[in-house]
Amino acid sequence: MPTVVREGMFETNSSSSHALTLRVFNSAKYRDRLDHKDGRLLIAVGQFGWGESHHRDAITKASYALTWAMNYAPNRDEALEFLRKALLSEYPDVKNVVWVTMDGYGAIDEERGYIDHQSVDVAQPLFGDDITVLREFIFDPRYELVIDNDNH
Repeated sequence: MPTVVREGMFETNSSSSHALTLRVFNSAKYRDRLDHKDGRLLIAVGQFGWGESHHRDAITKASYALTWAMNYAPNRDEALEFLRKALLSEYPDVKNVVWVTMDGYGAIDEERGYIDHQSVDVAQPLFGDDITVLREFIFDPRYELVIDNDNH
C-alpha cells in the first residue's frame, strides 16, 4: 500500500484517548472514599484501553494511577512510593497500602494492567513534586478521568 503524506496534518492509527479534567459542579464538595479495614488499603491495577467511560470515583482513579506507576513511570519504585504517600495522606489511620495485580496477588514483580499506548503520558503530571495534586485527583470527585475514542 502506498504511503500518502498530507501537509499540515497530524494523524495517528489509534482512536483511543484519555484525559484528566477538572469539572466544577454546583453541588457541595465532598471527598470520595476508599474501602479499607484492619489498617490496610487495597488498590488494584486495571485495564484502561479503548472505550468510552467517565470516572469520578476514587477507586478507579487510584487504579489508573497505580497502573501508570507500575507500568509506565520512568522510575517505578519512586512512583509507587509517591502514590503510597498520597493515599496515606488521606488516611492517617491506614498503616499499609497493598498493590493488587490483575490475578489477585500483591506482588509487583511483573508489569500488570494496561493503559492505551496513546494515553500513557496523561497521568505523568500527577506524579510531580507535590502529592496534593495526585491526592486531589484521586479523592476529589470534581476531577474526572475521561476515556474516549473517535468512533461515536
